[in-house]
Amino acid sequence: YISIALVGIGSWYSEITSNLHLEGKFPQEDVNWLQKNGVVGDIFNHMVDIKGNIIDGTLSDRLMTIDLELCRKIKYVIAVAGGAYKSHAILGAIRSGLVDALVTDSYTAKKILEIIEEEK
Repeated sequence: YISIALVGIGSWYSEITSNLHLEGKFPQEDVNWLQKNGVVGDIFNHMVDIKGNIIDGTLSDRLMTIDLELCRKIKYVIAVAGGAYKSHAILGAIRSGLVDALVTDSYTAKKILEIIEEEK
């Protein structure tokens, strides 16, 4: 098994900055489906909503990723992501239980805390 993983988090929220989308890997109908189903980001190419639920749908068959159960067995996952536009994606990834540590900037961290506060 994998002991440590260093991963990025892609954003599918207001500004779609995921490399998967920017590189044209998804037809627009897939992007529409993701947005309709509340996907805010991805980690390990597994889509997540703001609550941390994995929303893979049929995309799992077309993405190169690590099996979700194997992801959960990684001892220590460090996510590196920054920029306020990624705040929803980062929060969803953290809530998924797939992230053990986050490296980000202070502005993004404050934005994540604001989102949590607004949810109360």
